[in-house]
Amino acid sequence: MAVDDAGGPSAPPAVWRPGIDPVGEDEELDYDPTAYDCLHKFSLEWPCLSFDLLRDELGGPRSTFPHTVFMVAGTQASSARANYLAVLKLADLGQGRHGKRAVKPRGSDDESSDESESDEGSDAMDDSDDDDAREPPPRMHHRLVSQPCGINRVRACQARPGLVAVWGDNGSVRVLDVAAQLAALAGEVEVDGKAGAKGSVNPLQAQPHAAEGFALDWSPLKPGRLASGDCKKHIHVWEPAEGGKWAVSPAYNGHAGSVEDLQWSPSEESVFASCSTDRTIAIFDTRERGRAMLQVPAAECDVNVLSWNRLVTYMLASGADDGGLRVWDLRSFKAGGHVSQFNFHRGAVTSVEWSPYEGSMLATTGADNAALVWDLALERDPEEEAALAPEGNAVPAEALPSQLLFAPGPRPPSASYLCLTFPFTRNAALRGQYQRFSSPFLRAGLLLEDLDAFAADVAVRHLGGLPPGTTVVTASLDKVAFATSRSPAGGGAAAAAAQGGAPQQPLPPGWGAQREQQQHQQRVVATPGGDAALATDEGGDDVSDILQTPLTIGADLRVAGCVAWAGRTSMEVLVEVSTEAPRPSGDGGPPRWVHRAVAHFLMVLRPTGDSTGAPDVPRVAPQTELERLHFDAAEERAAVSRAKRKSGRLMGSEPEGDEVRLVYDLAEAQLRRQLARQEAEAEAARGGDPPLQRRASVTSGAMLAPAHGDGALAPVPMSATVRSLVALMHIQDRNNAGAIFGGHILRLASELAYSTAVLHAGRHCEAVALGNVTFLQPVPVGCVLELRAKVVFTDGPLMRVNVVATKHAQLVERPAQLHASVSNDFSFTLLAVGAHGLRPVEPETLRECVQWLKARRDHAADGFVVPPALLREGVEHMLLASAAPPPADSDAA
Repeated sequence: MAVDDAGGPSAPPAVWRPGIDPVGEDEELDYDPTAYDCLHKFSLEWPCLSFDLLRDELGGPRSTFPHTVFMVAGTQASSARANYLAVLKLADLGQGRHGKRAVKPRGSDDESSDESESDEGSDAMDDSDDDDAREPPPRMHHRLVSQPCGINRVRACQARPGLVAVWGDNGSVRVLDVAAQLAALAGEVEVDGKAGAKGSVNPLQAQPHAAEGFALDWSPLKPGRLASGDCKKHIHVWEPAEGGKWAVSPAYNGHAGSVEDLQWSPSEESVFASCSTDRTIAIFDTRERGRAMLQVPAAECDVNVLSWNRLVTYMLASGADDGGLRVWDLRSFKAGGHVSQFNFHRGAVTSVEWSPYEGSMLATTGADNAALVWDLALERDPEEEAALAPEGNAVPAEALPSQLLFAPGPRPPSASYLCLTFPFTRNAALRGQYQRFSSPFLRAGLLLEDLDAFAADVAVRHLGGLPPGTTVVTASLDKVAFATSRSPAGGGAAAAAAQGGAPQQPLPPGWGAQREQQQHQQRVVATPGGDAALATDEGGDDVSDILQTPLTIGADLRVAGCVAWAGRTSMEVLVEVSTEAPRPSGDGGPPRWVHRAVAHFLMVLRPTGDSTGAPDVPRVAPQTELERLHFDAAEERAAVSRAKRKSGRLMGSEPEGDEVRLVYDLAEAQLRRQLARQEAEAEAARGGDPPLQRRASVTSGAMLAPAHGDGALAPVPMSATVRSLVALMHIQDRNNAGAIFGGHILRLASELAYSTAVLHAGRHCEAVALGNVTFLQPVPVGCVLELRAKVVFTDGPLMRVNVVATKHAQLVERPAQLHASVSNDFSFTLLAVGAHGLRPVEPETLRECVQWLKARRDHAADGFVVPPALLREGVEHMLLASAAPPPADSDAA
């Protein structure tokens, strides 16, 4: 599809602000690969409350990939004897598709409409693909050292590699020498399959405390010196002694509550700092053991963690239970004397650490599951932000601290916003591609195919690029309404009912409350930072005419979308279709876009090939009232879908209300017609006339249909409307997962539904809506796809056509025969245009009766009002008429 990239977002996406929405218990935060230079995931058998890096001889800081990292971690197992200290070597940590080599989100150019719902990453990779292929896979080498208890904290001595202190939940601090395990890992090239067995290391020393604790730190200036603090407010200093032992001091008693953390000074070997649940930070000097040298209130709650800046040695940072981060200048250390305070975490700060290479940078983590990076040297510069905005950089929200450098987490809908314009008025080749027959109208099936590909592109933008070993597929599609009318301005459903028409909905069911629909229907997908104006009813009758006529190639068409909601592996993509409204002569303003349709695609991230699983999808954090409206409506649809799956019913609920009587009336009417026909045949036989023959024709259209005595058209059996299409699934229509592109199947189903409607109506029809599309199974390349369509309900000139796709494919275990299974289920609403009547359909079997009832329910819920312009005498001939000569092209095809 060749389209121009126009009408895109006029402003860069907004920055997500953590804590706006809580993280659900069944949800996890995911990452944007462009935000990391290197990111890998490893796991042990049990969760770890603490880890520390081991010093190696590989130098630092490191910038060349791949990296190797040595570390230790302590477990918190379900039983004390199952715990261990893990000595780890993480090798071949390559950059992969992160940072500048990340999978680039597809732009809003021609590629956005490729006939693959999951090609998004393949064409967007840069020249680093070959480098990725040469990168060896990351590996975790490990040695496990058995421990008698859970490990609260582990600290490695940087002065003596292999010397590790472990704070146990049994109230004892143990010092271990794991140099042998470290040496074995350093020389190991391939992962040792026998390394999973736990070994044992006798502790160099074990020191019981009055209670368990968490505070633990090695001195960076005096090798072997250690400090430990427990939950009974005691601090002990360990001095190296002869024979590889330590002399443990009596308790330092400066705090009134549990000692939560402590750190040695990076510049004075006898000084250390500690923080406590007594809400204070204290400074101790080992030369004055009896008391704290300095002690100040640091928060209005427990102070959990602290970190001493090793580059700017008078700077101290602390984190508290209220989510506050405070930075202290020890040159003016006093109550309320912190130089900076950031209350950005929405939970307790659980760790804080200064960068070893940048004196102004530090990182924090919190109970809100957020890991943040700060740079205290940053100040907001509006001029620089404005200069960077055209490059796609996000504009920080005013509520964001200027020192916040990095905040991973959920993404706003604006981050996935994508917009495409089909320039039909300027591109003859594009007009020819989308023209239906010789008319000026648009091929609806081809547009649906493009919308499916577009939704996949939007989903990949939300993911920040397609993760390796995954693909995005379409799971379902909610209702899409095209040529529907709407009530007069301010009228709504009540006005339509007053005029004798059925209640109508300008947007599909489930979009939101009626009042909110009326309020927001002129801007369904809001562009980040604003966009070209959308036309409203105040613009005159020209707008109403556009809303009530089919989509044409005589006006430019715009498709815009964003991810409105996300679950663990699924995303709902909201897509809006608009057409450009005519402008008064001489009007040089921006284009006015008229809303024509909205669609909700449910896209799913799935593994491909030998991949065992797909990462969780990033959550969505709505920021505006409109985004919240879409988010809530999507959650409601997801809940309805879950309830439907849980019920196990394939055809809806049982008949209710007047439906039982309606079915009885149908059966009685059929019986009466059968008796009348038999009587007529008997009468003809008595008079010597030949028996009446049922008319057989490829069409059961209204123009050829016999009528009752009252002029009403006689119904036709539902089974008489069945039409089929059999197609081979070729490799050219596959996606990057190897299956057939869902949009291709959608187009085949749409065109079969159209043909079925035409054969039933006896004239050409117009697509009104598509709804309830379910993609049950992938369709493999090489299979035979059989599509069967049937008219299941009629109401005046409107008819509903169901299409069921069945794939016939060979099974590996049974290559001599084909296996048939339903892969897709579609529902279309079409309009028989013109003034002629439409012959109704009636069910003959119990299953057809259920299908008829379900279609009737859906039709009543949709409440579509027939556009009067399509019911005029002779309008059906417009669908075959030649299009008016197009204007001269203003750009190349």
